[in-house]
Amino acid sequence: MKIIYTDVLVIGGGLAGLRIGIGAKRRGHDVIILSLVPPKRSHSSAAQGGMQASLGNVIKGEGDNEDVHFEDTVRGSDWGADQEVVRMFVDTAPKAVRELAAWGLPWSRVTRGDRDVIINGQKVTITERDEAHGLIAQRAFGGTNKWRTCYVSDGTGHAMLFTMSDQAIANGIPVHERAEAIALIHDGGRCHGAIVRKHDHRRAGSIRRQGDRDRRRRRRSALPRHHQRGDFGRHSHRDRTGDRCRDPRQYGGGAVSSDAGFSRRAFCSPRAPAGTAGC
Repeated sequence: MKIIYTDVLVIGGGLAGLRIGIGAKRRGHDVIILSLVPPKRSHSSAAQGGMQASLGNVIKGEGDNEDVHFEDTVRGSDWGADQEVVRMFVDTAPKAVRELAAWGLPWSRVTRGDRDVIINGQKVTITERDEAHGLIAQRAFGGTNKWRTCYVSDGTGHAMLFTMSDQAIANGIPVHERAEAIALIHDGGRCHGAIVRKHDHRRAGSIRRQGDRDRRRRRRSALPRHHQRGDFGRHSHRDRTGDRCRDPRQYGGGAVSSDAGFSRRAFCSPRAPAGTAGC
C-alpha cells in the first residue's frame, strides 16, 4: 500500500478534470489527476458540436450578449435549470473561449463576404462583415435565437481535449493513467482522498490530502461531471468500463458511487445510447 499526499485530487481526466487541475495549479496547489485512460483518449474527444459563447462575431449573432444567452438557456431547459449556475456559465463562456484560443485551440474563423448556409432546410446566402474577418466563427446549434456555437470544424471536442491536455503538461500536473478510484476516504461529510488501483500493476494505493497542519487551507477532492445535481448520463466509448455501475460490496469499502452518496442508478443512466456526443 503506497500513500501519496496532495492538496487537490481530481478523479477524471477529461476536459472538466483537466480544467479543474489547471485552475487549482495556477492558484498554487499541488494537484494529482486520476484517469482510467490516457487523457487524450478521454470521451470528451467525441463532442463534435461546439461550445456556446455570446461573442456576436457572425452576422446571425449580431446583438448577442450574456443576457440573451441566459434567456435562451433557461427557456431551453423549460425553466428547470439552476439559474445561478446558468448565469455563471454564460458570463464566463466568452472568457473561456478566448482563453482556449490563447492556448492554441484552432477555432474555425469567420471569412468575409458571401457564403451559403442551410436555415430551416433552405439554402440561404448570407454576407459576413469585413470587420469580422478572422474572428472566431459561430454557427446555429440547439435552437438558440442567435448563432453562438464556437467550433473547430467537426472535431471540437478532439481539439479542445488535446489543447487542455497540453496545458496540463505545461503546468507540470501529474496524471496517473490507468488508475481506478475504487473507494473514497471520508470522515462524515468531508472527503479526504481515495483508494486507487493501478490497472497496469494491479496495485492498490491511497491518495490523501495534506496533514493536519494544512487543514485551514481546505484541501479538496473533485469528481468532475457533465451535469448538475447527480445527473451523470454519459455516452458510451470503447474504454468505458462500467466501473461506476459495479456492486459497492465488491471492494468491501464500497464503490465510488456508493461512497459519494449517489445512487448506482444515477451512474448507470440508460438514456445515453452508444454513439458520439454533440456539445
